[in-house]
Amino acid sequence: MVTTECYRCKYRSTMFGEICCDYCWITGHSKLKLPKRADGGCPAFEDGEPLRVEVRPMDNPFRAVFIKGKKVTHEELLALYNRGLTDGEIAREIGSVKSTIYKWRHRNNFPANGKPQDGGSKYDYKVFRKLYDQGLSDTKIAQAAGCAASTVSRWRTLEGLKSKGVSGSAQILDRDRMRELYDAGLSDAKIAREIGCNASTISKWRLRENLLPNGVKTCRT
Repeated sequence: MVTTECYRCKYRSTMFGEICCDYCWITGHSKLKLPKRADGGCPAFEDGEPLRVEVRPMDNPFRAVFIKGKKVTHEELLALYNRGLTDGEIAREIGSVKSTIYKWRHRNNFPANGKPQDGGSKYDYKVFRKLYDQGLSDTKIAQAAGCAASTVSRWRTLEGLKSKGVSGSAQILDRDRMRELYDAGLSDAKIAREIGCNASTISKWRLRENLLPNGVKTCRT
């Protein structure tokens, strides 16, 4: 967290266009080992002119990243990056976290993958609409388009379209078929599998219809 002291500390840096702490880079030590201050301030604070203000040069383009003691070379990271993988996908490949890949990418001045440079979208919303018109839910559309369901949900909201998810959406459920399966003695879970929805959807429908659950033993009084 940046405080007012950071703007006066000699360990300050502006390498990313904003104030950040350069103590570890300059000294080679972690601030965590320094004695804590009574007032709760930064233990590394020293008033003065910044010791380093220039952007760190990439004098070693093959600088490795260490993940839990395992060395991952620049070439290995670059190969994954050139495949078009995002920071999160690269992190999963090497067993790391996204922030580590983010820092490596910034050191090399690489733009993020997965973000269109022209400000457009990397998804074909025409495909979204085609699948939506076929009656697919957000989850099904996301699986077909290779994206997150939240992406489809945001697109649908911006388009002013109603959800076609099976949960709670009676319009796309065959109520006659549900009643037929219920009368046949099937439980909520089995009816849900036949219809292709969640068991909770069947339970809510059954409660609205004032129907008791099938397959549940009741105590005699």
